[in-house]
Amino acid sequence: MTPRASGERATGRVGLDPIESASPAWRASPRSDDMLIIRGVNVFPSQIEEQILACTALSAHYLIEITARERLDEMRIQVECRPGIGSAEGATAAAHLARRIKGVIGISVMVEIATTGSLARSQGKAKRVVDLRARGAL
Repeated sequence: MTPRASGERATGRVGLDPIESASPAWRASPRSDDMLIIRGVNVFPSQIEEQILACTALSAHYLIEITARERLDEMRIQVECRPGIGSAEGATAAAHLARRIKGVIGISVMVEIATTGSLARSQGKAKRVVDLRARGAL
């Protein structure tokens, strides 16, 4: 990691980094305002999406729901299976996804298989995260 000049801060956005070298390069990193904190672990929705897309039986249509029960954050992921995938194979894929997320990201999640076509589709940027935690309640 390259030290930054005094007064400069990392924004977590795509842009030029004048410190890196004489020939500036574009760097991409997740935006910090997309980050979720689940039981003390920083989680980016793109990390969850990466794990979903790694499971061949699952489609790219998903919804992440964050809730808090007894002051502990919980994440539930609803994801659709690809066409032609049976319910038994879908259940196996859901369990596999939960294990992948635990192993790679370090959080336990509940994965539910949604009926094909039941999750909202979007023409623009999809709203894939629903945060139902009470704000300011400690």
